[in-house]
Amino acid sequence: MFDKTIQPDPESNQECMIVSTDASITEKFLNAQNTLLHSTPPTLLKLFVGQIPRHLQEPHVRPLFDPFGPILEFTILKDKITGIHKGCAFLTYANNEDAINAINAVHEKIVLPGMNRPIQVKPADNTSVSNSNLTAMEKATLKGEDRKLFVGMLSKSQYETDVRDLFSAYGTIEECTILRNGGPDGVSKGCAFVKFSTREEAQTAITALHGSTTMPGASSSLVVKFADTEKERQLRRMQQMASASAAAAAALAAAAANTTAVAATATTNPYPYMVHPSFVTQGSHNGQGETN
Repeated sequence: MFDKTIQPDPESNQECMIVSTDASITEKFLNAQNTLLHSTPPTLLKLFVGQIPRHLQEPHVRPLFDPFGPILEFTILKDKITGIHKGCAFLTYANNEDAINAINAVHEKIVLPGMNRPIQVKPADNTSVSNSNLTAMEKATLKGEDRKLFVGMLSKSQYETDVRDLFSAYGTIEECTILRNGGPDGVSKGCAFVKFSTREEAQTAITALHGSTTMPGASSSLVVKFADTEKERQLRRMQQMASASAAAAAALAAAAANTTAVAATATTNPYPYMVHPSFVTQGSHNGQGETN
């Protein structure tokens, strides 16, 4: 298994022992080492923590997040010039499952001393979510897509406040946006997006309002359903592109068939105008287009 040989060391002029092992073991060791050196580490989810009192520093806030797992980074954001506390921080856990657990347990659940609003714990940005090693459902949850509703059949004269007043009875509303033509000051499209703080609240609103409530000035009852996720929107766009391509191919094939038919007619009768009724005679033809 092991082959021991004694060879002189060229550096120190002393003898040293070289141990060579079985080739297969050496190869396995080198392969394992190469895997460790070149494997891509998972992308960790970076969290934004907001609504932190400006008098609290890292030692005061970090213990709130320690129970969920090992923390790699917790940094209170400060102005680069003045050094003034910005009231927020960045947080990164050693694994993404701990980050998700922290969001579920702390976001909008705790009000820190001196603050009027509960603490905010959410992904630092959508890129962080997209690049992280999370399941599609976990990504949808972090982006709020699992609790976002589409509301249709609104009157075009209604505003966000009208929609918010109606839906606030079913939970905490994080976002309420009426879709408009030409920007925020444009004419309403008669529909809106409403995002609740939990999926359960969103489901309650659907059960209570869909098809059973008609807004003042609207022609039909409300349509309330979960909004499409980003993945569903991408799939729909792909389906639309496929349908458009199929329609274009069918139109091209029809045009080609029509061209072929015209060409075939021209080959069979090179002078098609000669069969027009005005040129057909019952008697003899004198070659001048007149009859006897």
